[in-house]
Amino acid sequence: MRAVIQRVNRAVVRVDGEVVGEFARPGLMVLVGATHDDGPQQVATVARKIADLRLLEADGPVTILIEAE
Repeated sequence: MRAVIQRVNRAVVRVDGEVVGEFARPGLMVLVGATHDDGPQQVATVARKIADLRLLEADGPVTILIEAE
């Protein structure tokens, strides 16, 4: 399981062309990739790492990759 976190100015999520989520102001977008082998332990690990993440001011785009152990 992996999660990629990006600082964005806005984001839109579309499923089959339909908008299912969006925000129009600066925030964080988290893309999570999981396989059939990932279970509750991997989900908990990635969720904890995301929740514990400390973001500092930065110039320009910021991308962070988090992996389950």
